[in-house]
Amino acid sequence: MASFRFGQAQAVITPPVGTMLSGFEERDHGCEGVHDHLYARSWVFSDGSHHAALTLLDLCTIDRAMVREIRGLVSEATGLRPEEMHFVCTHTHSGPVSMREAVDPTYLPAGDPALVAVLVRHIAGSVIAAWRSLREGRIGFGSGTLTTLCTNRRDPGLPMDPEVAVLRLEEADGRLAGVIVNFACHPTTLNRENYLVTRDYPGYMCDAIEAVKGRGVQAGFAQGAAGDISCRWTRRGNSFAEAARLGHMLAGEALRVLETIETGTEADIRSLVADVEVPTRALPSPEEAERAEREATRRLEELKAAGAPYGEVRTAYVTWQGASRTLRKVREGQPERIVTEVGLLSLCGRRIAFLPGEAFARTSLDLKAALGPGTLVMGYANDYAGYLVPPEEVDGSYETGASFLDPAAVPVMRDRIIALAQEM
Repeated sequence: MASFRFGQAQAVITPPVGTMLSGFEERDHGCEGVHDHLYARSWVFSDGSHHAALTLLDLCTIDRAMVREIRGLVSEATGLRPEEMHFVCTHTHSGPVSMREAVDPTYLPAGDPALVAVLVRHIAGSVIAAWRSLREGRIGFGSGTLTTLCTNRRDPGLPMDPEVAVLRLEEADGRLAGVIVNFACHPTTLNRENYLVTRDYPGYMCDAIEAVKGRGVQAGFAQGAAGDISCRWTRRGNSFAEAARLGHMLAGEALRVLETIETGTEADIRSLVADVEVPTRALPSPEEAERAEREATRRLEELKAAGAPYGEVRTAYVTWQGASRTLRKVREGQPERIVTEVGLLSLCGRRIAFLPGEAFARTSLDLKAALGPGTLVMGYANDYAGYLVPPEEVDGSYETGASFLDPAAVPVMRDRIIALAQEM
């Protein structure tokens, strides 16, 4: 088996003051300042014959048009093939509106073209710089569990994926160089009232790991299947102090796991992507949509008047948002089908599945069971197709109401990833 080589680099992608932030449609003006910088953090892996790149972005979303352009720039500079590059957003709700094309304008708008063009160049540059730093190294994986940071946000009793997966990268002499942490939870500690750019809790996690392990270590957060997972029922407020508490909680478990990982030099790398054509969600009649929106409004006002707990009110509020978006879709129409992308990376004995949107915990658990022990699942990857609600999870929740795709799209994506594993 060939020897393992890797490279890593990062670029600052913080937007200018005044840029509209993504994640909360209630914001009515651009950002007022920068609390902490956003980054594109890239790694390139090689076994001598095959290569793969993984870039972790402090952005809410990224679309196929941007990914296509980034891949083109990187391919021209390095020879990396498009299917060898993967881009995963942390999904911070305090980063810029960043997509070149909005698949569902009722949920997320398209970004400022000038800003998107700059983002594309910076992101591509981080991958190119990582490629140019390729050197011999060591790699290892570990896994832990964290159940106190978040829950299923629709209902704490519903499934969640508590795994904290950690990838450790070392220089040839054993010095720690890079850490990638894969965990599923919405970065929504800071709410709609925040107008400062921030990475939210993943930023505090990365900063804590780098502070503990020393200068030169590059730490990144790879978002998981967080479509129905958040800290709605566990957070103690919507402050930067609370984001720090949650980030440090995750850093603590990641650091514990990091110290248990054994690394090696043997490498075997394969990367594949596949287009999938999937149906959009069947919409109710105008009368049904209007009735659902009225009922959601009534329920929200009822809970507010009764002084219900924050979690209940927030759940009712986003349910109203979902009903309102459904009503807008009914009135404006939508395409019957779209084409998006799934991917799979086999990295030194581990499989990493990539899903193009807000996958649910159930889908993550299904993929891990199907692809075998040690599988990592990353959402918000290589495209954004909205909420990926599996058929078993369809209900009256915000996620169902806000979803763009038919639930039948989820098993199509899942099965295509499993087919990619069989191809490998």
